Amino acid sequence: MQKNQKILFLDKVLLAPLKKPVRGVELFNINLLRDLSQIGYNITLPLHNSWIEYLKANKKAEIEKITIISCSKGKSALTNGMSAILQLKKEHFDTILLANIANSLIPAIKTAKILYLANKFVLIAHREPSRRFLHTCNKLGNMTVVAVNNKIAGHFDKNKYHTVKTWYGITNADKYYPPPRTDRSRLPFKFCVLGQLDNAWKGADTAVTAFCKLPQAIKHKCELHLASFTKLPKYTEKNIIPYGWINASEIPDFLRSMDAIIVPSRDEVVMRETFSQVIVQGMLTALPVCASNLPILTEKLDKGGGLIFNNTDDLANQMQQLAEDRSSAKEIGAIAKSIAEERYIWKSNKFAKLFLEE
Repeated sequence: MQKNQKILFLDKVLLAPLKKPVRGVELFNINLLRDLSQIGYNITLPLHNSWIEYLKANKKAEIEKITIISCSKGKSALTNGMSAILQLKKEHFDTILLANIANSLIPAIKTAKILYLANKFVLIAHREPSRRFLHTCNKLGNMTVVAVNNKIAGHFDKNKYHTVKTWYGITNADKYYPPPRTDRSRLPFKFCVLGQLDNAWKGADTAVTAFCKLPQAIKHKCELHLASFTKLPKYTEKNIIPYGWINASEIPDFLRSMDAIIVPSRDEVVMRETFSQVIVQGMLTALPVCASNLPILTEKLDKGGGLIFNNTDDLANQMQQLAEDRSSAKEIGAIAKSIAEERYIWKSNKFAKLFLEE
């Protein structure tokens, strides 16, 4: 790494007021900030003030090592992004790291280009870009795109971006590992669905419907754990157990108490999975996976490690199969773990060498 290499880190979520729960991409970006500061990069982070206490209280990102640019005059990433760029107009950076695709950052990106604020731009693309975003960033001429899946990467390839790579994983993989081997044969077989399940597209209802279709003799030996909700629902089936919000730090132990993970996400007009950290977390914990038939999910199970369902009847049959044959479930889980370890562990030092220092 070049000595004192300077990075301007732009994240639309961190530029806007804090909204809880903090999850998914936000947690990934916070962990990335921590890692890059530990490696030794000189990071400047425009940040809405409401995030500062959260990061300090949760000991996230090691913000004492980061130069914070206060951006709290506006309530939007657009306003605060522009404010940050104008505050930094006399600075110069080796890299501007865009932490996700965001139309709200287009004015800031254009202004940064006009001011020649950085030598290059690197984008981590967690979602599909709009035409406007593609057009704007294509004019930068020196943008490297790191996409979390091949479908997202394809948009940039079609628009003839110079450097486009598919490269992603979870940042805290060391927290996810199987529990000690114990005899669980006399315990209920525990299925789980994990995510912000208030969102309908996460498919908790699909898992509930499939569970209710299980033969009674199987159902009474199983449990369905739904984690988690900000507004707790009620279910008539006593073996369906919903959870209030679970903090990220509690998820590894939660998964180690389970026997299988269901990922029933579905594509909707506005929201869809672009990677699914949840499926990887379950795989690293050696849980067999039941996943809906979405390319983002099925590509992770192409060498085994799980079962793919098209409807609730499929899922109910797969749940019965796993519950009746625990040894087979463990074998599938072991395959899942090996796949995740090989493909889906994020290494910030490798990311830095590949994309920040090239």
